[in-house]
Amino acid sequence: MNIKKSNITDIIHNVGGKDNISLLTHCVTRLRFVLKDESKVNEAKLKENELVKGCFSTKGQYQVIIGPGIVDKVFDVVLEETGAKEANRDELKKIEDEKMNPFQKALKIFSDVFYPILPAIVGAGLLMGISNILTASGIFGSESLVQMYPVIAGFSDMISMIANTAFTYIPVLVAWSATKRFGGSPMLGVFLGLVLINSDLIPGSQMSSVISGAIEPQYWNVFGINILKLGYQNSVLPVFVASYLLSFIEKKLKEYLPDVLHLILVAPIAIFITSFLTFLCIGPAMNQVATWITDGIMELFNFAPIFSGFLFGLLWEPLVVTGMHHALIAVNIQLIAATQQSFMLSIITITCVAEAGAVLAMAFLSKSKNKKSIAISASTTALLGVTEPSMFGVTIPAKFPFVCSIISSGIAGALIMIFKIYAISLGPSGPLAFTIIPAQFWLKHYLCMAFAFVLAFASTYIIGKMKNNKVTEVEKDKKLKKKQHDILSPVTGECIELSKVNDPTFSSESLGKGIAIIPEEGIIDSPIEGTISVLFPTLHAIGITDENGIEILIHVGIDTVNLNGKGFEAKVSVGDKVKAGQHLLDFNLEDMKKQAYDMTTMMVITNSNEFKKIDITKEKAVARGEKLIHLD
Repeated sequence: MNIKKSNITDIIHNVGGKDNISLLTHCVTRLRFVLKDESKVNEAKLKENELVKGCFSTKGQYQVIIGPGIVDKVFDVVLEETGAKEANRDELKKIEDEKMNPFQKALKIFSDVFYPILPAIVGAGLLMGISNILTASGIFGSESLVQMYPVIAGFSDMISMIANTAFTYIPVLVAWSATKRFGGSPMLGVFLGLVLINSDLIPGSQMSSVISGAIEPQYWNVFGINILKLGYQNSVLPVFVASYLLSFIEKKLKEYLPDVLHLILVAPIAIFITSFLTFLCIGPAMNQVATWITDGIMELFNFAPIFSGFLFGLLWEPLVVTGMHHALIAVNIQLIAATQQSFMLSIITITCVAEAGAVLAMAFLSKSKNKKSIAISASTTALLGVTEPSMFGVTIPAKFPFVCSIISSGIAGALIMIFKIYAISLGPSGPLAFTIIPAQFWLKHYLCMAFAFVLAFASTYIIGKMKNNKVTEVEKDKKLKKKQHDILSPVTGECIELSKVNDPTFSSESLGKGIAIIPEEGIIDSPIEGTISVLFPTLHAIGITDENGIEILIHVGIDTVNLNGKGFEAKVSVGDKVKAGQHLLDFNLEDMKKQAYDMTTMMVITNSNEFKKIDITKEKAVARGEKLIHLD
């Protein structure tokens, strides 16, 4: 895709300009801005940019979806143009933690630990799929490729060995990532992982033989306590908890021991205590928890397979939106390691296809060339398993396509369970998912995939057509109603032109046309009858939308976002219906002036481009409730 510098400049301008950017980073699909004042974002203009697939605010970050492949190039140009500071991991973690509740923080820990090891797990899954293609009969004939061409047997065996390594030695990967996340030494984590899969230990997979008596158990006798020499190959939870303990002990030792003893004492003490407690109690306890989780999931899918498939297919994308899917990724890694199969993963491979169908339907429905282009691009990306651009940029804002997508996913998930289709590893979704699906299920899996795509496309298109017909009639009515409208002054004071405001975001009218008032009192009233659509947590800005779509933003003072709500008192909440002249907000005008804040209050019509004519009162003294702006 040809990236125009003007599009990048437009993104910078519409997030409030370079002076509004505190920190900047990016992920696979999105630019992540930490902004000084999010009320300065012109989201409507951002969404018109051909580079932008969608935008939203979450966890203290304003995220602009660009899409995989080009986001890093856009990021480099934004950094160069703004001189913004690139956010590091610790800074982002601190900002995110301030916005999260304990449950969200717990999910974030799972994400931080398991996301870095996904490339290894996915890569191993793909190799395992290739190995299955080479060794399975019935794909290219009655015999397997290895039987037909014995010369490739060694090649096939090598692929299988490499693929199995990631799952056999998964404790090493988890320990490395977990100790790094918990603030410990990653190399100590690797050491711990290797200890837990040492060849002198009985492999965890042979535990059933130990119980049956087929294999004689071996023990360490420590001060009269017999500790089973059990390995933790293919395990996730035991090493996850052990890594937390290792990091905790390491940090405490470094805190209390003299610096000169760190190199000599910290590693052996931390490793020995952690290993001892893991073999004694942590490992057996967490193995039992892992068994309960694995058995519970398998039992659920066996007891009510069709319902379970529908429910999981329905909920997967909403879980992605909330971030809760990270916990299930960890569960699936454990499930694959323990059972070599997962119904959940086979359902996940088709949810993105349903999303792609819904987005493609929106491309056909859209009359805007830019929105059509965004939808087609997002549909292609969704087919490859990356659904965030399509969800946040197209289906969630429009609501009904998202509902069509997840219902279609649910029905296709039920079909997956009717056919008992499972995956053997994490890996690609959509058409490329055949690499992680056993060959005997390929045809049925592709039929489920096609069904999900067609159902999502058809339902979205039909509902969209019906809505477009209704919208056409409603828009005609709105145009008649919105033809003339008066907007009242929200505050008593002296009017000045917006161009004289000491804030380029407002003076340039990038947020819309309007007026500014130097207030004489700390009271804000509603300028129109409508609904409170925005109330910033810092209470310095409030948005109102009337039934005809007029969008008003009132911004009290300049840089008052830095007060973090101190001195403000809201009289309304988001979603409240208000009358023109109704009391909305109080603020301590005199105290804010003493703190040297410019209290000029701006009122702008953020969708002013929808009106042919906007008559704005000239500079003069005004009182609350007095007519200031006339729309025509």
